[in-house]
Amino acid sequence: MEETQLIGRSLGQYKIEKRLGRGGMGAVFQAWDTRLSRWVAIKVLTSTEPQQR
Repeated sequence: MEETQLIGRSLGQYKIEKRLGRGGMGAVFQAWDTRLSRWVAIKVLTSTEPQQR
């Protein structure tokens, strides 16, 4: 799944709102924590190789 497809979707208790940045290992998103009612930053790793994760 492309990282732009995550915007507007939920990952568990987190609703992804926007991408804050991107680097060599993944992307960082601003998300709303629905359980704690607060903003959080979520890093999503883009590598498919287990050794890099």
